[in-house]
Amino acid sequence: MDDAPTITFQVVFDAADPHQAVAFWAAALGYQIEDHTEIVDGLMASGQLPAQAVVDLDDRR
Repeated sequence: MDDAPTITFQVVFDAADPHQAVAFWAAALGYQIEDHTEIVDGLMASGQLPAQAVVDLDDRR
């Protein structure tokens, strides 16, 4: 058995329509789209994120 550490990484893409790109890749790979509503609501409540910067999509933020 290999005891080498696991490497975790993220890939970031620039897209004209990021929500459409996320929906495409989630469907293509069978992934579920993360729901960040709770985090976004907390940032808005604490004044760290203005409401005009928030996008609502499919009952999620």
